[in-house]
Amino acid sequence: MKQSYNNKVLLIIKRCLIILALIYLSIGTWANIYNASSPLNSLVLLPLIIIGPLLFKMVYSCINGLTVSQLKKAILFSFAIMILVQLYVLIAMPATVYHDAFRIVQQAEQISTGDIDWTSTYFLRNPNNVPIVVFLGQWFKFTNFLGLSPNVALSVLKLLIFDGMIVTILAILKEIKGDLKLSAMAAIFFLLSPYSYTYNIQVFYTDTPIFLACAVTVLILLKWQERKNSLGKSKQGKLLLFPLFGACLLAQIIKPNFLIFAIAALITTILLYFFQRLSLKKILAPLVTIILAIGLAFPAGKLVNASVDYHYHQSYELPTLHWVEMGLNAKSYGMYSVQDTKRTLKIKNLKERQTAAKKVIKQRVKKLGFFGLNKLWVTKMGILLKVNYYNQAYTGGFVQSPSWFQKHQRWWSATADIMLRCSFIFLYSQALLALVNEFKKHQTAGLIIFLLLVINGYLTAHMLFWEAEERYGQVIFPLLVTVIGLDLSSSVQSFTFVKTKRWLVLRVLSLIAVIIFVGGNYLVLNKKQIQGLPVITVAQRSQLSDQYHAKVVWLEPGEYVTQNMWVKSQNNYFSFLKAPGSRASALLTNIDRSVSYNVTSGHLKFKQNKFEPGKYQLRLYNATSRRQPVWLVRTHHYQLGQEPANISEPDWGKRTLIYLFGQTQKNIKQ
Repeated sequence: MKQSYNNKVLLIIKRCLIILALIYLSIGTWANIYNASSPLNSLVLLPLIIIGPLLFKMVYSCINGLTVSQLKKAILFSFAIMILVQLYVLIAMPATVYHDAFRIVQQAEQISTGDIDWTSTYFLRNPNNVPIVVFLGQWFKFTNFLGLSPNVALSVLKLLIFDGMIVTILAILKEIKGDLKLSAMAAIFFLLSPYSYTYNIQVFYTDTPIFLACAVTVLILLKWQERKNSLGKSKQGKLLLFPLFGACLLAQIIKPNFLIFAIAALITTILLYFFQRLSLKKILAPLVTIILAIGLAFPAGKLVNASVDYHYHQSYELPTLHWVEMGLNAKSYGMYSVQDTKRTLKIKNLKERQTAAKKVIKQRVKKLGFFGLNKLWVTKMGILLKVNYYNQAYTGGFVQSPSWFQKHQRWWSATADIMLRCSFIFLYSQALLALVNEFKKHQTAGLIIFLLLVINGYLTAHMLFWEAEERYGQVIFPLLVTVIGLDLSSSVQSFTFVKTKRWLVLRVLSLIAVIIFVGGNYLVLNKKQIQGLPVITVAQRSQLSDQYHAKVVWLEPGEYVTQNMWVKSQNNYFSFLKAPGSRASALLTNIDRSVSYNVTSGHLKFKQNKFEPGKYQLRLYNATSRRQPVWLVRTHHYQLGQEPANISEPDWGKRTLIYLFGQTQKNIKQ
């Protein structure tokens, strides 16, 4: 009787967690369908909610008839093609990375050379990003020893981490099903989705390492739950706790909100202890490992910071409540607010900033009221789970790209964006279906409780207490794939493949044709909007930023600096970042056509495309009798533009101007 009561209580808790996750994912699905600039046109994507799960079922049914050898070949082929495309993207279409992601790379490369200097106030204001700098700096030291350039080393690391996450997800799905069918489906997803070719491999930041840590954590928990009788007592099972410990320790040091995993592990342990001790025995060791690793990360993080002589400065530090304050800013939709940050930094010390933040929070909560708060929270949840602008996160265009891409960049980019949105509409729709199926079940596994706690914990924390960005919601990606895999392994009733092979293939091809039609129709309906979007074809926009007290370079009278760049399409706009108060003259020359343009003002725009393809040179010259400031980004060996700038008085390292070519009707802010 008591056991039956305990099972019912745990079942109620599970179903409450599922209902909350269903609400969140419903908002996320709609956020990926809806486009505020063309609300009615967005409705074209609605059929994808139904098409997605149907396609998953049909593809699974087709794959169900393949042999083990064929499945292995399909996975290896998909993975190999994906890596080849990734390499092409990184070599032929490197993105110009800016903001936080660039500052981390620049500081890490600097540390790797032994130049430990924290003069940029960015890290004084954002100490949470110091550990990722230290780890990246150590990677650069290692690859310097191997003779790799920082650019190659960073590309290798990005692929190792992101593709490592993919391999781990494939292993999770194999562990769930016991065969390679679900893994083959996932391999096809990663091959076809822009998710594998844009932000995740173009930018190195804290996101992909956390994705990998999440996937590793789930895989090891799953292995313990599914094979507890043999694994718990075996040497292999105990050895698996070491990578779990390392993954959680590093993840927490890198990203403080990984703490949610420890909270979820603790709550799961308590719930299973009181209501289902048999399930607790299966995964107790990994749950305790997660808690211990994350707990030890706090003193370990201080040691990491001390290793590079980093010291906290309260005069620059933002209070924790500042992020809550920004999360309640309805004008910025709960996202990062420059205005809030500037106002906070005007206050003298950390204690006063904390007091001021409390006051603003109370004011905003009172002003928003019940309905205003709920509206803001729904908006923030939509931001967390949508991927409308995920491809462009932390990138300001391309350093270079092929002519076939530059000439039709608007449409290539718009196609990639809609493909990614479709991918996540499918993913969320399938996850919704999986959660509904899990809701119907009367059994409750410890792993599903843990997964639901982490998913809801991450999303709720950012919705209620933190600022929101599209990237933040992606941490649940490996968890959703696991939930979908658990459902597909038990709920999909495959068709008899031998008798209906041709029919199934036709059904799959028909669904794919419908998806292409829906996506293509959406692009056609939004043609005017897409054609009006600004396009940056060639750029170098990495910079430390004036707000973090980046230092200018001084040109003495008679000195100059030149920057070469190659453009492969017509453009109507050019700009470079001009230092405030600088009187240095600027000349942009198309060397191939011997045409020059005066760009001393910092930008030049034509109504039509007058900048023809060819080799260009930007030349800044100090013709005055006094030294003049110019913005030059300095690195030791890391290459930013297509090639380094040349300066009449060369100094250590590489220097690059900040510039861009584009096609736009309005000026583009650097």
